[in-house]
Amino acid sequence: MIQLNNLEEHPSHPYRWVNRFFPPRLDWIQVEISSLCDASCIYCPHTALRSVWRQGLMSRKTFFTLSNIFQYTRHVHLQGWGEPFLHPHFFDFVQATRDTGCIVGTTTSGQAVTVDMAERLVDEGPDVVAFSVAGCSELSDRYRRGTSFTKTLRAMETIANLKEKSRRTTPKIHVAYMLLMSALDEVERIIPLFGNMGVQEVIISTLNFVIDPKLREESFLYCDAAKQRKAVEILQESAVPSGAATDIVISVNFPPFHQSERCLENAARSIFISHDGYVHPCVYLGIPLVGPTNGSTPSVLNFGNIETSSFPGLWRHKNYRRWRRSLRKGKPPMTCTRCGRFISPTQNRPALFSF
Repeated sequence: MIQLNNLEEHPSHPYRWVNRFFPPRLDWIQVEISSLCDASCIYCPHTALRSVWRQGLMSRKTFFTLSNIFQYTRHVHLQGWGEPFLHPHFFDFVQATRDTGCIVGTTTSGQAVTVDMAERLVDEGPDVVAFSVAGCSELSDRYRRGTSFTKTLRAMETIANLKEKSRRTTPKIHVAYMLLMSALDEVERIIPLFGNMGVQEVIISTLNFVIDPKLREESFLYCDAAKQRKAVEILQESAVPSGAATDIVISVNFPPFHQSERCLENAARSIFISHDGYVHPCVYLGIPLVGPTNGSTPSVLNFGNIETSSFPGLWRHKNYRRWRRSLRKGKPPMTCTRCGRFISPTQNRPALFSF
């Protein structure tokens, strides 16, 4: 694990006046309030690295310390490598975040959504609730072990009905759709299934972080060219851009549909904070593992802890600034060279994580 903290906080620090008059500006902050999860998705690091997983819930002390940095953004997403609804103080955290004026989102499997919880989500919940799926049928359960697709649909329908009954517009219902190539045909069912369920947006992602080499062919990025061509045809027909004459937006969140020479996680203008308060450039560099990493585990990078250092000090530190500068220049840091969320102009495909 690479750690850069113990930053200079003395009043004479040369960047202290810069922080006061030119505070950091972030597009969003992602907060992992829980690294606990009751699912065992076959493609998730939580399943493959269970023996070295750092389980935990964010303490109230840590959350209310880091909530002071929400002033630097307009969007806070309460979700990381665990199930946020397992946190007993979830609604307290939502309210505290909303009190700062931020838009609040979260992502869930939906397994914990009872009628009572759905009512709370509508009455006092976040602005956006995204439900994770890996298909448009019970086939999703094969990949997302420990979850029930039927239960996920029921949760979405319950929230949508309660919104309509109470004439509420929030929370907006989104779907975080994991495209696995063996379930490619399921994509054609997205509009018929979700189009009449009150879903505002479906965001389709691919398996860019291949934790198990046996899943290589499940990723659009690593499968053979024939499968990629077929996937492009299906996805192009299924995509519904924002502003189209429909109630649902369907976007594809990976190249060639979402093309950029920069990091698709926007790591130069956002941060991920782990459940124990560490500041990471993105969620993929903040996998909660026990002990130092090595060649058989993913890289983990943090630039300090929010409980022991001020965020402006962390953000302005020369090592963090140097890291972000290399990312903006299209020359990813060593920690990012194998990530599917960054494809440089000289790469046809990102390299596979090897174990």
